[in-house]
Amino acid sequence: MATKILVVDDDHDQAEILHSILEADDRDITICTKAREALHLIEINPYDIIFTDISMPEVDGIQIIQYTKKHSPNTELIPITAFGDWGIYSQTLKLGAKEFVNKPYNIQEIHGLMKKFNENRRIKEGRAI
Repeated sequence: MATKILVVDDDHDQAEILHSILEADDRDITICTKAREALHLIEINPYDIIFTDISMPEVDGIQIIQYTKKHSPNTELIPITAFGDWGIYSQTLKLGAKEFVNKPYNIQEIHGLMKKFNENRRIKEGRAI
């Protein structure tokens, strides 16, 4: 089963960079550059993972996380920031995020997050690692 991933970032170039890092045969990746549109996508699609930029106009990443926890509580949330703000990181952890990604992206870090996600998924599904 393909891992469904939503990338929410108002900077299309940054979203494309993350998409290219995440690309793999078993991943179905959607990019959304409008946070309000992302809220609608979250409501109608069961995503496994959502990467969301924190700093966006109109609707920010914190609101995306809160909305997702309400409408899709099993979705893994990974906030993204270019500012490395530990206060925001702490806030996202309290809201249910388990990881955090800084810009510029570290390819090995993102691949490690995906490996960890896949291992946890196999454990939840009762399959060996």
